Amino acid sequence: ILNIGDEEKKLLAQIIREAKNAYSSPLGTPSLKKLEKRQNSLFGCEQLIRIYLEQMLINLVRKKLIVNNQSRLSSSVKERSDNDLMLKITDFLKENIHKTLSFDDVCKYSKIGKTNLKVLFKEKVGVGVMEYFRNFKIEEAKTMIREGKYNFTEIASKLGYSSIHYFARHFKKATGMTPSEYAYSVKVKI
Repeated sequence: ILNIGDEEKKLLAQIIREAKNAYSSPLGTPSLKKLEKRQNSLFGCEQLIRIYLEQMLINLVRKKLIVNNQSRLSSSVKERSDNDLMLKITDFLKENIHKTLSFDDVCKYSKIGKTNLKVLFKEKVGVGVMEYFRNFKIEEAKTMIREGKYNFTEIASKLGYSSIHYFARHFKKATGMTPSEYAYSVKVKI
């Protein structure tokens, strides 16, 4: 992990400015596959982008060498960074409980590689990302069943399941009982 200074921020700003001069494609779209050249671009825009990138990379490599020769990032800072990332991811999962998310969706949102995300989540929560998400959906389903506002088909739909059958199968796998059995057990306790 490196911190960038004012010099690197200035270089990034120059790269973005030259990219706006050189390309008509929206620069804020991470999924963009190809940049479209601007027809009336200023002379030398692409060359300046290359020069600024090279300068920035040289600066970052030098910083990394200095950091490696000094001390490593303290474990408390890394722990705090990991905790912040976990909170960001779990909030994302909670906000999207009504959707069908894939592991790739979570990776794209968190901007972290698949392996690192798996390791981090397993270390912090004890289960994988998607298992956590499914368990969270089941807990929400239990709450909705206890409240009694929705039938099982509506609950399945609200939680992003493609069918009531898939929801019921997943619910039984997670809780050991069908949604109907769970609803009955809740009523008996009341």
